[in-house]
Amino acid sequence: MVPKAIREIPTYGAWGIHASLLPKYAGGAPLVWAIIEGEKETGITLFKMDSGVDDGDIIEQRNFPIASTDTIKEVYDKATLASKKVLSTVFSKNYILNFKKQDKVLDL
Repeated sequence: MVPKAIREIPTYGAWGIHASLLPKYAGGAPLVWAIIEGEKETGITLFKMDSGVDDGDIIEQRNFPIASTDTIKEVYDKATLASKKVLSTVFSKNYILNFKKQDKVLDL
């Protein structure tokens, strides 16, 4: 957890990337859990850090498929590629920053 005093130093707060489409699979090992649960799709989330685990407003998300034959390495590779694409998009000159509240009510 990053202390509030540190999170508030940057103008737009401290950001993190989580390997799920938050708020789904917040916490540890989200890609492993997506595979265990038989998900056909998952993704990554760039979010503004808050006081809780994987809490905070969503900046951008990108989804990708999970094939039935994918290994965890292949899913991690897809997450890495999706993360690079999101960062490239967000740090482009034309991106308009818009924070979206996480909807904690999920139909799991």
